[in-house]
Amino acid sequence: MIILVIGFLAGAYPAFVISSYKPVAVLKGKLKTSSKGVGLRNVLVVLQFTISIALISATMIVFNQMSFMLNKPLGFEENNIVVIENAFAINNTTNEVNWERYETFKNELNRLPNIESSALTTAMPGDILPGYIVRVPGDTEKESMVTRNLSFDDDIVETLGLKLQEGRFFSSEYNDSLSTILNASAIAKLGINDPIGKKIINVNNNNESVEYTIIGVVEDFHFQSLHVEMEPVAITSMQSQNAFPAKIVMKIAANNTKNTLASIENKWNEFAPQASFQSYFLDTDLETFYESEKTTGRIFGIFTFLAIVIACVGLLGLSAFIINQRVKEIGVRKVLGASTPSIVLLLSKDFTKLILISAIIAIPISYYYMNQWVEGFAYASSISWLTFLVAGVIALSIGLITISFQSVKAALMNPVNALKDE
Repeated sequence: MIILVIGFLAGAYPAFVISSYKPVAVLKGKLKTSSKGVGLRNVLVVLQFTISIALISATMIVFNQMSFMLNKPLGFEENNIVVIENAFAINNTTNEVNWERYETFKNELNRLPNIESSALTTAMPGDILPGYIVRVPGDTEKESMVTRNLSFDDDIVETLGLKLQEGRFFSSEYNDSLSTILNASAIAKLGINDPIGKKIINVNNNNESVEYTIIGVVEDFHFQSLHVEMEPVAITSMQSQNAFPAKIVMKIAANNTKNTLASIENKWNEFAPQASFQSYFLDTDLETFYESEKTTGRIFGIFTFLAIVIACVGLLGLSAFIINQRVKEIGVRKVLGASTPSIVLLLSKDFTKLILISAIIAIPISYYYMNQWVEGFAYASSISWLTFLVAGVIALSIGLITISFQSVKAALMNPVNALKDE
């Protein structure tokens, strides 16, 4: 609506002004402008370039934040990771988990060309994790906390590249059904010193309390989007009670991806012919977190382009109009020895001042609103003053290029043609 109003005003102003001109005065070349008209034109130029600079800087900030989110290390390997969604179909039973069948399927996958490793998991980054209450037994001073819970098998470290700070990961050599691994945020929130071997109590959704032994601490990894802060995570083994493989995750080689996926699907059809093969690449799935930001960036880009085009068209017409009024002045200056660059500079400096005023107005407004937008992310890139400097330089460059068409043309004009008619 605002853009439509501004567009209407920008078009209505010259229409009303031009219609008020007296044809005789125009034909005699005696058209004069009032100070009121000059002031209004300057205000419109400032308004147009204020919008342009604000949109340019906003677009740069949006794309900078997008680049930050898409390139920030998440604490695990996300490239060349393929996830099979409906892993439960491999079970082929309704009540108990057929672990031998899962292990057989994994071994068959690992024999395929370009499959580097595979693992079973109850969830993957990007999924919604259940929340359980965790507390330290016998510690009445520390409050309980809510952790996100998931289960992995022994091969997840190699597959996703998770990093242990201390302790060990799950292993088939141990009975890890009552073992847990906490992320660094969970350890910090519980305030546990020397956590390896310590006990925690996990209260599940059925209000059942289960005591687990901490066997390891894993570095924080982002299981959710960067819109939210890192949450405590408690990881249990696939050997634990109620763990059910929901997904199979594989690390594949970067080459020959199409044939690799085809061979995985063929192997799937051997084990679960009754179920459709559903898979996705982890990095592609994680990018869906930021679809709204991508849309915002595209919208800002479109409106920035339109604002610049409108501003340049208006500036081109205004500069042509003003330069036409100063034709005789330009002719006199050339007769007196003024150079072409000095005349171009003379004609451009007034417009340059208007664009600089626009930058002074646009920068604090853009910073205020874009800083609020960035604060909506738990992890965000900083807003640099260079962004606004570049936005101002871009707007100034575009304005000067627009003006230069008319300025250079006027400066190169033969002064005799400008002075012979009165």
